[in-house]
Amino acid sequence: MTNATQWIISIVAALIGGGAMGAVINALVTKYKNRRQPVVYKMEVIEAFKKNPDLEANLALQINDPLGTRKVLEVDRLSVASITLTNEGNQDSDEFEFGITMKGTNEAVRVIPITQDRHHKVEILTPVDFTNPTRELDFRLRPFHRGDPYTLNVYFTYEDSPGTIELSTAHPTVFIETKQERGVAGTE
Repeated sequence: MTNATQWIISIVAALIGGGAMGAVINALVTKYKNRRQPVVYKMEVIEAFKKNPDLEANLALQINDPLGTRKVLEVDRLSVASITLTNEGNQDSDEFEFGITMKGTNEAVRVIPITQDRHHKVEILTPVDFTNPTRELDFRLRPFHRGDPYTLNVYFTYEDSPGTIELSTAHPTVFIETKQERGVAGTE
């Protein structure tokens, strides 16, 4: 190799290893950090009750309000959608607002949130109960840090078969559905 060739190679290596390569690496890291943040969710629908046409039994949901009045709702079918959301992105959030849309004849009649401790809160922004069923539910999770799981058990009625259940948000995120139990040996 001649001195001129070695000199050219050393200049090219200095340019690549110096500012130009640093700028490329910085651009790649910035693109990764600014991507749409993934929110992983697992949804499991459990059929709690389905009326048997051969039996004369009916299911009646009953609630008592603080004034002592009793309200009854007869249903032929009742299911529970257990939805667990986890922030799998690279950024913590103070809060995360999202919605659940019940499709078909689904109507939510109750929501029970489950959090890991008292410092993790689920605010139900859409009132829902047996006397006020709804197809659109909105929630706020506080805080929504990386790896924190939040579970919502959504009780709903439907006519013939459960419709689909969709998640949406205005945040720059992408919902990714998983069927696996996270952190359980042999499933990853």
